[in-house]
Amino acid sequence: MDPRWFTILPFHARHAQPPAELGRSPICNPSLGVALPSGTSDFLYATDAWLIVLVLVAVLLLATELAFRTGRLTASRYGEVAKEGAGTIQGAVLALDGLLLAFTFSLAAARFDARKLLVVDEANAIGTAHRRAALAPEPERGAIEDVLRRYVDARLEAVQAGTDERARLAATARDEELQRELWSLCASLGRSHPTMTMSLLISSGNDVIDVAAKQAMALDDHVPESVLFLLYLASALAMAAIGFENGLNGLRQPVVTSILTVLIALTVFVILDLDRPRRGLIRVSQKSMLELRDDLARQAAARE
Repeated sequence: MDPRWFTILPFHARHAQPPAELGRSPICNPSLGVALPSGTSDFLYATDAWLIVLVLVAVLLLATELAFRTGRLTASRYGEVAKEGAGTIQGAVLALDGLLLAFTFSLAAARFDARKLLVVDEANAIGTAHRRAALAPEPERGAIEDVLRRYVDARLEAVQAGTDERARLAATARDEELQRELWSLCASLGRSHPTMTMSLLISSGNDVIDVAAKQAMALDDHVPESVLFLLYLASALAMAAIGFENGLNGLRQPVVTSILTVLIALTVFVILDLDRPRRGLIRVSQKSMLELRDDLARQAAARE
């Protein structure tokens, strides 16, 4: 290899792994069927969001009722003295619960936005690699373009698999195979054509693999369960504070407490749904990848 071009090639092109070894390092490519270490439990994530919300509603109603009875008993024993400062405490607890709801929602929304951006980044990376493949000589050009078309299909299949573990593992295995094939072609071009043009193509191939690793990390990045448990506790205490003051005043106010309970439950449901990329009502749009798949298919048909 000409030493003048050696320094401009990406590190992976200069020290290319054999294709069979690509993807076995969880640092280099955790998307290829490698189990990532996790510091949090999957108990809540594995539980259906509707079930969690229903349990939360039951807990909130129970906390409200128990606190109401406690407040009524306290008022009967201590009279007006028991009401002093109760409103201040209730306001403080409600404010804390609102802060936790906003904080947790922002955590889930930020992760959701990051996943959306990564879909666009992946489509851009694959599209760039496909365009730069036109600079490669035949037959490598056609081989790289074909691999990228099949790779887009495999990535979309992985998304459609959702929580189907068997389908997801099959799609992951296909991703791994295509990434190895892509890198094998790029590394071969780097060795046989050590030019600036080929270095750009190699860099694009490396970007395609890197963004897949980022996607895998983003899919496994969830709101810490400790934060969710704290949110549930704060919500129960907030409803208990409302029930206690209602008990002190001898007035249940079922409409107000029911509305607040429903609002808290719906907010928690949205938080959980945003934090579950493989299932749920709120899903990351794959529009960029779908448009890329159609565009690559049109280009292939035009070449034929």
